[in-house]
Amino acid sequence: MAIAKMNSKLLAVALVATLGLGGCVIPVPAGTGNGGGRTGMTATELELHNRSQAMQKTILEGLAIGAGTGAVISAVTGGNTVRGTVIGAAVGAAAGSYVAHLQRNYADKEARLVAAIADLQGTNAEARVTLDVMRRVVNAQLRELAQLRRAVANGTAEQAALNAELADARANLRDMNGAADGAAKRHREFERARRRSGVDDSDGKMQRELDELANRVSQMREVAQELENNI
Repeated sequence: MAIAKMNSKLLAVALVATLGLGGCVIPVPAGTGNGGGRTGMTATELELHNRSQAMQKTILEGLAIGAGTGAVISAVTGGNTVRGTVIGAAVGAAAGSYVAHLQRNYADKEARLVAAIADLQGTNAEARVTLDVMRRVVNAQLRELAQLRRAVANGTAEQAALNAELADARANLRDMNGAADGAAKRHREFERARRRSGVDDSDGKMQRELDELANRVSQMREVAQELENNI
């Protein structure tokens, strides 16, 4: 039974690491962390907080975190020399800019474009998941606020309970704005890489991914605004 549990854990870590190295998706286990010191958070609110923090990492920080997870697998399963080289490059890259990372690790325009698109697709995947969590938090928060406002109005709840829920909503709003700002910052990083790293995006593949990320940022801001309008 213990062996089965270990194999299950290794498989889960392997899947996360594959995402992290293959496309800059920062591993964010749901329901973990301390929520920035907040108490009484739901599992979804905690996931929002963690994903917001992850979304605010730079592209290279995301690569380094994903590589670190990969290193754990390499140590446990034996790994290989090529994987170790990739991990080392990703972790070391966090010291410079993303443009420099592409120029340093990929010799030609085609290789740089392939790498940049893979990292951009990873960020888009991360943004999609974060946006879904944001929507779930907003839907639950709006229901709770509406119920408490009715209860305060008819005298079955204290104003203090509503004030506490409003404070919780404001904290969630900060996380949502942080996630949107982080995604927008990554968009600027990728746009800078498209212009300066010598990639040849003549078929528009990278631009389409950039447009998708820009759309996700807009959607994040819309969700955050919906919550702000109700607090």
